[in-house]
Amino acid sequence: MSTALSDVYSAFFPPVSSRLNFRPDTSCSDTTFIGSSTDMSALAAQLLHGALTRLNLKPGAIGNGSPRRSLSIVRLGNDDELNPALVVLDLPPDRVVMDHSQTYEVRVDETAMETISEYVRASVNGRTCGAGLTGGLLLGQFDSACRVAWVSQATGLPQESTASPLNIKQDVGDVRDFLEDRRSRSGGMLTLIGFWHTHLGGSAAPSRTDVATMRQTAASPEWRSAPALLLELTVPEDRSVGESGSPWLPQVHAETFAAGPDPAHTVQ
Repeated sequence: MSTALSDVYSAFFPPVSSRLNFRPDTSCSDTTFIGSSTDMSALAAQLLHGALTRLNLKPGAIGNGSPRRSLSIVRLGNDDELNPALVVLDLPPDRVVMDHSQTYEVRVDETAMETISEYVRASVNGRTCGAGLTGGLLLGQFDSACRVAWVSQATGLPQESTASPLNIKQDVGDVRDFLEDRRSRSGGMLTLIGFWHTHLGGSAAPSRTDVATMRQTAASPEWRSAPALLLELTVPEDRSVGESGSPWLPQVHAETFAAGPDPAHTVQ
């Protein structure tokens, strides 16, 4: 995290639980901002200005390509710090794929996608076991209202797990500690939402064993009420996925599994 934005981070993720949390929770109607109408107008004007600047709406500009994603941060300057009033950060594009039931739009963060790629390369090159058959955990959050699954982080498989067939074995204590650390660091935004798994060649569709594993996971009492996400990625039969840092865009197949009434896979 940039130290120039440490005040912003502290506002969204306060270190002391008794402080007002500026970040609103999903479907939350509690007030998270306190200020005058002038404050609100200043914030709105700065954000609108930033958005219009990024869009660069000039005559004849339509059709020149959509702008990159960005994040605009506005400060009111009501403290002793001399910080810029408006900061705009460019964001890399997500890898976007619809789940098999066309229910959730799955958005995989570029960093998470690269982490998955590195685990696959390590397996293919013999640095880890699996010879290209590998997998791991997906961390993020489900936005059921917007039907979006945000994949923010990815990890490798827990020890003693296998990827062929998909068999997730988790040391409850170790996994709980790991997830609690991520949850604490993200202010409760990052949780375990599913798993990723590779196939050698052919279609990325999950096998019957994969589906059975995910249905069992979604129906387990340890799982939350949110769906469980499975990402299947194809690895070439010749296991050529390039060296570290080289581009690799595998076919990605997404499926969601739910233990309750949900348009996705429903466990009976």
